[in-house]
Amino acid sequence: MAKISTAELERRLERARTNREEEPAFFHCLLDAWVYAHALVSDDHARLRLLQFRHPDGFHAVPFFTSLEKAQPPAGITANIIPLLGRQFLELTRGATVMLNPNDGG
Repeated sequence: MAKISTAELERRLERARTNREEEPAFFHCLLDAWVYAHALVSDDHARLRLLQFRHPDGFHAVPFFTSLEKAQPPAGITANIIPLLGRQFLELTRGATVMLNPNDGG
C-alpha cells in the first residue's frame, strides 16, 4: 500500500518545480505514491500496455498523473485508468519518455 498521499505528492511536486534542491525529496516521494496511467480499453495482450502520445516537439511520451482526477482522459479518448505505485510505473516504463501531469504543463 502507498505510504504517500496524493496531497503530499502534489505538494512536493510544486516545491520541486520552484526549487531544484527539492527534486530528490519529490522523486523519493514519487516512488511510494500511487500514480495513474492510461491503458488500452480493449486489449487482450498478456502484458499491460500503456497509452502514449506524440508531443508537439515530436517525441512520444507515456503520460502519468498524480491523482485520479488529473488522470481523467480528455474528450474523445477512451482509456482505462490504471493505479500503480510510482516505483512500479517507472519500472514498467524503463527507457520510455514519461510525462507527469501533462495537462498541467508536464
